[in-house]
Amino acid sequence: MGVYTEWLTDSIGILRIGSKFCEFGDSYDLACTVIKKGEDTLEIKGASTSFFTNIVVERDNLRSILKPIGILWVTWNRIKDGIIKEVKVKI
Repeated sequence: MGVYTEWLTDSIGILRIGSKFCEFGDSYDLACTVIKKGEDTLEIKGASTSFFTNIVVERDNLRSILKPIGILWVTWNRIKDGIIKEVKVKI
């Protein structure tokens, strides 16, 4: 498995995770937009996957690419039964 972030600007990127993913261009299982919020938070938007557990499995790889750029927190919105809940997790 692998993790890669393609930064489109200084604060907006595309995060890809995949069971056969090693480098940019490989197939992936999960893709989402990521936005740096402030100095230490990354917001996940529009995650698309049939294997959400990949984020959990790739937690150490995520930490290894996010901590060097100062990211300590990851946040996203979860919608269930029409109720929006913001989730914030320390990496």
